[in-house]
Order: sequence, then structure tokens, then C-alpha cells
Amino acid sequence: FGLFIPLSNLMIIYGNGIFPKCMLNFIFRRRNKIIEQKISSIISDYSYKTTEMDYNPNAPIWYLWLQGEDKMPEIPQLCLYSIRKFSNGHPVLVLSWNNLHEYVDLPAYIKNLYNEGYITSTHFSDILRMALLSQRGGLWLDATVLVTKPLPDEIFKEPIFSIKNKSFGYFVSDCRWTGFCMAGWRNSVLARNVYEIFCEYWKRNKYLIDYFFIDFVIDILYNSNNEIRNLIDEVPYNNENVHKLAPLLCKKFDETQFQELTKDTFLFKLNWRRYTQEELNQDSDNYYYFLKNKFL
Repeated sequence: FGLFIPLSNLMIIYGNGIFPKCMLNFIFRRRNKIIEQKISSIISDYSYKTTEMDYNPNAPIWYLWLQGEDKMPEIPQLCLYSIRKFSNGHPVLVLSWNNLHEYVDLPAYIKNLYNEGYITSTHFSDILRMALLSQRGGLWLDATVLVTKPLPDEIFKEPIFSIKNKSFGYFVSDCRWTGFCMAGWRNSVLARNVYEIFCEYWKRNKYLIDYFFIDFVIDILYNSNNEIRNLIDEVPYNNENVHKLAPLLCKKFDETQFQELTKDTFLFKLNWRRYTQEELNQDSDNYYYFLKNKFL
């Protein structure tokens, strides 16, 4: 790509208040178009797969910590406990490198590329979530997703589900979906095609074209296939405060504020690297201690 992609990344990240918004929007759209054209050229011979999706009322919730549950830091532990508490009867299956083979079939070359360091843990999990949703169905939640209320049945009753907000910021997904929370019936047309594109891409490459590769692939399918576009468009807006709890963990707990945050939101994305354990433990009246007492 030459210098355009790295320079555009810098402008998008640091350009607010320096460059006009219309200019940043143009650069962002242009950047994404160039990357999508490159991905499309790599998978140009891929044939879209139609599927017969299979609804399972007892579909599982998938949770991954590759090193194993006993190696998890406290924030992921907190999130896992919240998922178990509010699973609404759905089995919570905790995956690690040692038990993956019990639940999903992945090509040997994918595992080899991961072991050799070409595929990072983050992007291995992207492949894994789409493989699981395609082959088994259910709900994938990243290790740092906190649940504060029983998961509604609607998540599992619809062919696909993801957190969907009104557009803000600069995201490839345009807030129409989130990779850290995705659900679908077994043999979901979205999950199957994304997963097979992943396999085709890594069969031919040993590098990742962009960190948000999963979003680019979904966006390509959204723009080129009416069935997938309609499924995504039919997902209602939900969990609008998904990112608003993470900045509060070290702040003094406010019951009124918490009730307002959780009124229309039951899924919150946290970040286990955002604070040190010392920062989290500084004040026993903060949000972190409240959540810890609630779930741990």
C-alpha cells in the first residue's frame, strides 16, 4: 500500500481537532475501500455458500482463554463469572488450547500458522469464533465482556445477533456489528462464509492485511450479498452503553449512574489491560470493587 495506509491510520487516530471532519471521513472511507479491494482480489475466486441454518434453543455460550481458566487475570474472571450467572440456562463452554479439538474442526495449516506466529492469538480467536458459530451455533462473547442481566432469549432465537449501535467514530463495521459479541444458528450463512473466507485467505498468505480483518470481510459480504445484508439490517439497535462502563472501573461507584447505564444495556466491553491491578485496588468504593463483590 505504500505510505497511504499508515499515514491515514495516524490521521484517523490523532487528527480529530486538527483536520476537518469531512477530510477525515474521506480518508477513512478511501482507506477502507483500498483495503477491501485488496482483500477482494485475494479471494476473487471464492464462491458464496448458501446454507440451511439450524436453530438450537439450548445453544451454548462460547468463551475463550487460550492459556486455560486457571491462568486468567481478574477482569476476565469477573466477566466469566457474570456470564455464568446470567447465562439464562445456556451452557457456558470455556475453551482453551487444550480442549479446542473437542468442539471444533480447524484446518491443520491454521493451527500451524498460529504455532509459528504468523497468526496472532487475537486473529486466531476471530477464526475460531466463526468456525464455532458455523459448525455449532450459539453466542460468542470475548473474555472481557461483562453481563449484568439474564441474557434474553431473543439473542438465540434470531438467525444472527450482535451488538449494534448508531454510527459513531471511525469503525469498519460502522457500528452495525461487533466482533466481540456475535451469535447465530448453526450453519449460519454469515458465520460460514466469513469462516471459509478466513480459511481461503490463510491458505494463500502468511501475513494479515489489517488488524480489523474480520470487520472488512463482513463488510465485503454485507455490500455484495443481499441475504447477509438483510440479516444484519434486521438486528435491532441494542446495548448502546456497551463501552461506557470500562472508563469507570477506578471511579467511585454511583448507584444512580449504574442503574442508568444498565437500564437498556446488559453487555459491557471491558479491557483487562486498561488498568493495573494496583489501580483497580486503590479504592474499595470504586466500580471495580462493586462488580467484584457482585460476581466474584
